[in-house]
Amino acid sequence: INKVNNQFTFIIGDEVHSLGAKSRKRALNINYHFRLGLSATPRRWYDDKGTDILLKYFGNICFEFTLNEAIGKYLTPYFYYPILSPLNQIESSEYEDLTEKITHILNKNELNTSDKKILEYLLRQRTKIINTAEIKMTKLIDIIKEKIENMKNDSKSLHHILVYCASGTHKFVLKKLASLNLHCHDFVHTVKYDDRIKILKQFENGSIQIIVAIKCLDEGVDLPGTKTAFFLSSTTNPKEFIQRRGRILRLHKDKKYSEIYDFIVIPYEENLKLKRKIDESILRREMPRFSEFSSIAKNEFEARSKIWDILDNYELLHLFDLKPWDIYNDLKKRNNRLLL
Repeated sequence: INKVNNQFTFIIGDEVHSLGAKSRKRALNINYHFRLGLSATPRRWYDDKGTDILLKYFGNICFEFTLNEAIGKYLTPYFYYPILSPLNQIESSEYEDLTEKITHILNKNELNTSDKKILEYLLRQRTKIINTAEIKMTKLIDIIKEKIENMKNDSKSLHHILVYCASGTHKFVLKKLASLNLHCHDFVHTVKYDDRIKILKQFENGSIQIIVAIKCLDEGVDLPGTKTAFFLSSTTNPKEFIQRRGRILRLHKDKKYSEIYDFIVIPYEENLKLKRKIDESILRREMPRFSEFSSIAKNEFEARSKIWDILDNYELLHLFDLKPWDIYNDLKKRNNRLLL
């Protein structure tokens, strides 16, 4: 790239958020005078330095086209179905234990390199509990079974479904779905490029009914026929879940609307009445995604009703209106050490 005559070079950064990463920012040749960055999520989550690099190189955001403007013209309307998924007693205890260890480290005056590594590990383990909550799989199978029965009644078959799951779980999810006599396939980093092309073609024509993915379908793949998606796992990073939503909302001649089933983790049911701060943190983690997805869904208030009583119990109804970046900016103002 650096050998190209830079006097006449126009650099376009598609999915430009990725170019803020340490390993990729070397591609931002300062001699290229014509520059355009494109992204639905241009700011980097928990990486202000990376965001600053992009803004300094490409300039400030000059044009925005909101999802609300796009829906009905360039994207399909969608229904949002939050599936409340309470932790079981064992998961809740493990979550509580990890949170105590995390809090202990964060209460130190200064964090050394070892502290930061341990903290990152503990945070990953706690996130894993949320992403792999046992009840999610049970609820997914129940919903799929119901859809199969409804399709039978209409003499139709299930097709064009994406299932996003946690790292390390795709084989288990695939096996469970295949046991329902559905033609499924995984779409993960180990699948070769040529095979990916075949899988996507078979998915588009309906011969593969369900694709199970982890991150490989987050961006850069066009699957306009996709009507339904199940989010078994999702981080707090809006880049991930906003990009995933984009996979499902593409226009298609046979699709009038899309469906998103989002598995929202809530505290262990026996703990709800205790209204503990540690359980409240689970809701605070899940709600920005809920707020982002529900706010422009066709059934916004129906979706809100599913979790209204729980939020009301914790006096957290204001979370309905706080988007991910609202929370992020608030944490920055309070110098929250989790941003380090």
